[in-house]
Amino acid sequence: MIEPTSESTIRKVLKNEAVVVMAIISAVFSFVMFVVVPQQRTATDIALIQASIKKIEENHLTHLQTYAEEIKIIKQDIKEDESQQTELMKEIIKLNTKIELTK
Repeated sequence: MIEPTSESTIRKVLKNEAVVVMAIISAVFSFVMFVVVPQQRTATDIALIQASIKKIEENHLTHLQTYAEEIKIIKQDIKEDESQQTELMKEIIKLNTKIELTK
C-alpha cells in the first residue's frame, strides 16, 4: 500500500520544483539578455553603419561630380583666356609692326 505523504515532504518537493522552475527561468532570461539582445544590437549597429557608409559614398560621389564640373568650367575659362591672349598678342604684333614702319 502507498504510504501517506506528510505535509513536510510535499513542501520539500514543491520547493525543489520551484527551484528548478526558477533556475530554468533564470537560464532563459540570461540567454536572452546576454546572447539574443546583444546580437540584435549588433545587427542594428551594422545596419546603421551600412546606412552611414552609403550616405558618405553618395556625398563623396556628389562632391566628385561637382569638382569634375568645376574643372570643366575652369578648363573652358582657361581656353577662353588663352584665345584672348592670342588675339591680344596678334594686336600687339600688328601695333609693333605699324610703329616700326612709322619710324
